[in-house]
Amino acid sequence: VSLTLEDGKLLLLPAEKLIKLTEEFGDALTNGSLTLPYNQRNRLSKLEDILPACQWDGEIEHLEMSRALAQEPVLINQEDCHINATLRPYQWLGVCWLQHLKQAHVNGLLADDMGLGKTLQTISHLRYAYGKGQLNNPVLIVVPKSLLHNWENEFKKFSPDLNTFIYHGAHRKKAIEAASYDILLTSYQLVANDVAYFEHQHFSWLILDEAQAIKNPKTRSHQALKSINADHKLCLSGTPIENNLTELWALFDFLMPGCLGSLSSFKFHFQKPIEQEGSHKKLAQLLERIGPFMLRRTKEAVATDLPKKTTIQQTIDFCDSQARFYDNIKSDACQTLQDQLEGTQNAGEQQLFVLSALMKLRQACCDPALLGEDSVPSAKRQYCNEMVTELVAEGRAVLIFSQFTSMLDLLANDLKALDIPYGLLTGKTQNRQTLVDRFQAGDFPVFLISLKAGGVGLNLTRADTVIHYDPWWNSAAEAQATDRAHRIGQQNAVFVYKLIAENTIEEKIAQLQANKAQLGNTINQQAQDTGTHFSLKLEELLLLLQDDTL
Repeated sequence: VSLTLEDGKLLLLPAEKLIKLTEEFGDALTNGSLTLPYNQRNRLSKLEDILPACQWDGEIEHLEMSRALAQEPVLINQEDCHINATLRPYQWLGVCWLQHLKQAHVNGLLADDMGLGKTLQTISHLRYAYGKGQLNNPVLIVVPKSLLHNWENEFKKFSPDLNTFIYHGAHRKKAIEAASYDILLTSYQLVANDVAYFEHQHFSWLILDEAQAIKNPKTRSHQALKSINADHKLCLSGTPIENNLTELWALFDFLMPGCLGSLSSFKFHFQKPIEQEGSHKKLAQLLERIGPFMLRRTKEAVATDLPKKTTIQQTIDFCDSQARFYDNIKSDACQTLQDQLEGTQNAGEQQLFVLSALMKLRQACCDPALLGEDSVPSAKRQYCNEMVTELVAEGRAVLIFSQFTSMLDLLANDLKALDIPYGLLTGKTQNRQTLVDRFQAGDFPVFLISLKAGGVGLNLTRADTVIHYDPWWNSAAEAQATDRAHRIGQQNAVFVYKLIAENTIEEKIAQLQANKAQLGNTINQQAQDTGTHFSLKLEELLLLLQDDTL
C-alpha cells in the first residue's frame, strides 16, 4: 500500500501495517491527518512498535515520555516519607506510581479494591511530596460530605505535620480567610456551590475521593471541578465503572481532557463496539489506552492475609398471604403502568413510571408494611430477625444494609422488642463518626445502615457478618457496602448474606446485578471478555415486569 506524504513523496507500507495503524489510530484520524492531543502522547510508543524502522522527527521529549509511561515505577525509599505507618509493599508501590505519574506530567486514577488503603496511599504520597518541597500550593481534596471528618482524622493519625482545614458550614468563607493549611478538605456540593471561589485558587493537587461522584459529565460538580486550577489531579475510586463506559470517560475527562477523545468519538470507537457488539479487540485497545493512568489491585491479588469472604444468596419463600399480596400488587402495578405508558410517548416519563412500578414490587418483597399493609406478615423480615437473634447469641457483630430507611425503622423496632442493642445510620444521622466508634468499641452488636449513606467511607472491621436485606440494581454498590467490613484490619472471616424473595422481582434484579458486574470487572481487573448491555434502558426495565420467574 502506498501513501502520499505532504511533500509529495510516497510511503510504501505492507497492508498488515496499514491495518494495524487504522485499528490503533482510527479515532485520531482527522481529514486524513493523524492528530494526537497532548494527553495522548502515551500512544507514541505504540506507533513506534508498529513502524520500528521509521525515524522520529518530532520533539524527542514527547517520545521519551511515552516510553517512560510504559515502564514500571521507580521504587523510592519509604523512609523518606516520614509517615506514621508501615505501608504494605503494594501500598508503597502505589505511592511510587503516583510519583511516577507526576514526573511524567500526567494524572491518574487509583482504583484499588475497597479496603486496600487508597486514603493511606494518598496521604503518604502527599507527605512524601511535602518533604521533597513539591507542595508549593495547598492541596484540595474533594470528598462526599459524610467523609470530611474521616479524612481529617486520617491526616491527624498518619501525618499530623500536614495542617488540614475543612471548608464547610455557614461561615466557611470567612473562616478560610484566617486559616493556614496545607490540605483543604471540602465536599462535592460545596465545590459546585462556591465554584467562583475555587476558580480563583491555585492548588498543587486536586484529589477526588469516591470519584464516581462525577460519573455524569453534565453535572454541576463535574463542570465545576474541571474549572479549578491545579498542577496535578488524582481520582480515587474502587468502582470507576458502575453502569457503563461513559462513567470511565467522565473520570478521564476530568483528569486529562482529551485523553479518551470527545464523548461522541469515544462512544463511536469504544463504547458501542464494546457494550453492544462485544468487541474483544476494542476492549483490549481501551485497556491499553488507559493502562498507564490507572492502577487497580484486587484483594485476592495483594491482600493475601485478608480473611476469607463467603457470600451466600439466601432465597426466602413467601407465606400464602404475602404471596397473594405480592401477586395483587404486581397485577395492579402492571395495569396502572400500561395505562400510564399509553398516555405518554415521553421516554423519560415512561421510565419513571416503570421504576415506580418496580419500586412497589421491591417494597412488597421487603415487607407489606412499607405499602401500608400491616396485617400481612413479611417472611423476609421474620427470617432476618431470627437470623440476627442467633448471630448475636453467637457473639457476632452484624451490619444490615437496606435502601429503604423505612425498612430499617421496622427492623429497629423489632430489635427493640428483642432487646438487642443496635445503631442506626441514615442520611439524617448527625453523629456519624461517634456511632461508628461506638460500634467498633463493641457498644452494640447490630448496625442498621442505609445503603446510600453507609456504602462508602466507613471502617467497620468489628463486623464479621453483612446482611443485604434487599438487592440493589448494581452489584458495585453492594460490594462497596460489604467492604465496610471486609478490609484491611479485619481479623475474622466475613460472611455476606443476600436475602432474596423467591419467584419475585428480586431474583431478576440479582441476575441484572450479575450482568452489570461483568463490564466493571472487565475494565477494573483488566480482563478481556465482555459483551452485554449494562445500562438500565426502558426496554430492559420492562422485561423485569414481564415475568417474575427466571
